[in-house]
Amino acid sequence: MKGITMTEPQRLSPLRRILCSYDHAARLAAAMADGGLDVAIVSTLDPLQPWRVVEPVNDAAETRMLECA
Repeated sequence: MKGITMTEPQRLSPLRRILCSYDHAARLAAAMADGGLDVAIVSTLDPLQPWRVVEPVNDAAETRMLECA
């Protein structure tokens, strides 16, 4: 029998499920873009932050894409 971790979706509070949703990340990204920031939404492997809004690094020494959703 597999153990249940605290980060599985059924164990998250209703508010945490909302905060972990793609829709929430999209709303945040839209608000940041409205404020003049260049942002992107990336997928992570962290169940408590499955979507992250980031500002691209324009002067990075190399282009790196680890995972794309």
